[in-house]
Amino acid sequence: MGAKIRSLQRIRWPLAGCAVLLLGGVSLIIIDRFIEKTFETKRLFIEESLSKPLGHPIKIGSYQGLRPWGIALGQTKVLTGFQDKSTAKFSSLIIKIAPISSLLNWRPIAIINPKGAQITLRPNNEGKYWVLPPKNTTSLPRVDLKILLDKPAKVILESEALDVSATGNIFLKLAQKKVYSNLNIDFPGKGELSLKGNARLNSLDINMQVFMKKLKVYPLQRIFPLNTSFQANGEINGDIKFGINEGIVDCKGDIKVDNFSLNGPSFSNPLSTDKFIVSCKHNLLTVPITKWNYGPWVASFSSQLPLDRTNKLNLSISSSLGLQDVKTSKLKAQADLPLIFEKRGISSGELMVDLGLDSFPLNRIGALIGQSISGILSAEGQVQGPLSSLKNKTFYWCC
Repeated sequence: MGAKIRSLQRIRWPLAGCAVLLLGGVSLIIIDRFIEKTFETKRLFIEESLSKPLGHPIKIGSYQGLRPWGIALGQTKVLTGFQDKSTAKFSSLIIKIAPISSLLNWRPIAIINPKGAQITLRPNNEGKYWVLPPKNTTSLPRVDLKILLDKPAKVILESEALDVSATGNIFLKLAQKKVYSNLNIDFPGKGELSLKGNARLNSLDINMQVFMKKLKVYPLQRIFPLNTSFQANGEINGDIKFGINEGIVDCKGDIKVDNFSLNGPSFSNPLSTDKFIVSCKHNLLTVPITKWNYGPWVASFSSQLPLDRTNKLNLSISSSLGLQDVKTSKLKAQADLPLIFEKRGISSGELMVDLGLDSFPLNRIGALIGQSISGILSAEGQVQGPLSSLKNKTFYWCC
């Protein structure tokens, strides 16, 4: 009798464990089916809710099952936008809720982990790659988003035939209109760019660390085209931290650009320099004296911006311009430009430039333009006015 009792006791716990596992498995199946049915019922509503703030229609993939603290979805597409032609597609998405972080922040935090991500950027007629709807036309969902790119996401600039890949994470606090990033961007064969920091989406409020290694200038110009008729070349290396908070500017580090050149349709020669440096330390942003070449012309340039604890700063620029074979005479310029940093952006005051030229032989100009000119030119003057339209110019000439 005692032996039978001991035998029953031995098998009681394994049987109980099997029962718990069976019950748990059945419960997971029931929950999985319930979530799948609910998701399919609400799919159109979810797509519409996400499409409006993105400015692009979204087609969410089919439900692929439960994951720890989340669900998996099949192939998902972001279609051509309402005001641009850019698209995106993901072979799969895993969407989770971060329980502890959500409790600490008193707001749900959704973690989105895309796989096989490919983003194709196509500019519209205004040159914009992705157009968001006006702020007043959409209501942002009351949830924070964290996007994990543990596998490289492919980004294609179709108009420029440029492919890059990005890894890292992006954290969007939609209610606060703030974004945090820790991204590594690889330009295959053209260098690396890392961005780590945060910024507000609705004001000039930013704290960022930028690291560049053997980064070619040309791809950057194609991503951020200031003027597509110009072509810039060179290589950038550097590590710099900078911030703008409540109009106060701060930075630390330096950026070096080697073998820089700029050419364009109106240039008879490229504008070039072997190296120039942007350095920031001890509350002073500087560009040390740099030599530039443009055909027979040679120039030097330097500038500094003291970073006082105010939003009103003064940029000082010193430069000179002359012919390579005329060492004794150069056009010299000393300029000052007030800069005002505000939440809505950066504005400038009136530019003030003092000019001076001493004993320049005019026969050297004649040789360049194919005309006979003789004499010696000396001059001094002043230019003053806003950058947008230099009015109220005052010149004092003396020969």
